[in-house]
Amino acid sequence: MDLYKFKIDGIYDSRTLIELKNEGVDHFSFDFNPRSFNFLQERVFLKLLDSVLNETDKIFLHFTDNRDFMVFKIRDEIIKRRGNLHNVYFEFDQFFSDLQIPSDIKYILMYEPSIFLIQSHLDQVEGFIFKHDQLNKIEREGNLTQFYGNFYTHFKTIDLDSKYFILKTDWQENINKKCLEVFDFNIVSYVLNSDVEVCYRNVDLAKLKSSFSSKRKSFKPSIVF
Repeated sequence: MDLYKFKIDGIYDSRTLIELKNEGVDHFSFDFNPRSFNFLQERVFLKLLDSVLNETDKIFLHFTDNRDFMVFKIRDEIIKRRGNLHNVYFEFDQFFSDLQIPSDIKYILMYEPSIFLIQSHLDQVEGFIFKHDQLNKIEREGNLTQFYGNFYTHFKTIDLDSKYFILKTDWQENINKKCLEVFDFNIVSYVLNSDVEVCYRNVDLAKLKSSFSSKRKSFKPSIVF
C-alpha cells in the first residue's frame, strides 16, 4: 500500500478519468481557471460527476480565487445532484477573507506569501497545497525548518493533524526528501501535461500508466491515508 495518496490534477475527459480509477486513484482535481491548458467547462464536469465519479471519490475543484462566481454555481449544481458536498473540496490560488462563503464549502489553499494575511473562515480550511519547486528552493537556502515553524505558528488554531497537506510536483521532478521529512504530506499531486500527453489535451494512456507506476514505486509502502 502507498504511504501517500496520489491526486491527479487538470482532468478534462472521461477516458483519462476511467483509466485513473482503474489504477486505483480516487483523488481528482478539475481546473476551472479559464487561462489554464486544462480548463474544464462546467457542463463537461457535471457530465463526469453524473456518469463516472462516485461519492467515495475525493473531488477537488480548482479556481484562481474564491470570488469566482463559478464557485457558487458549481456548488449549487453538485448539491442539486447529490444533496451535499461530501468529499468535495474547493482549491483556491488566492483567498479573500472579506467574502462571505457558504459554511458547507470546505476549501484548500495554495501556498503563497499572502496566505499569512488570512484571519477569517479558518474553520472551513481543509488543507494546503505546496509546490515542490518552492519548498525545494527554500530548503536549498537553508530556511525550510524556519518556514515550517512560521507556517504552523500562524495556523496554530487549526487542527493541522487532521488536514490535507498536498505536495504539488511535476512528473519529471525528483522529490527533495527533506521536504517530505519536514512537512507531513499525505497527498502528492501530478498534473496532466505534455509529459503524459501524445498531443495537446490528448493523454497517452500507456505513458500515463507507466509514469504513475514509476511514481508510486518511488514512495515507501506504508498505511494508506
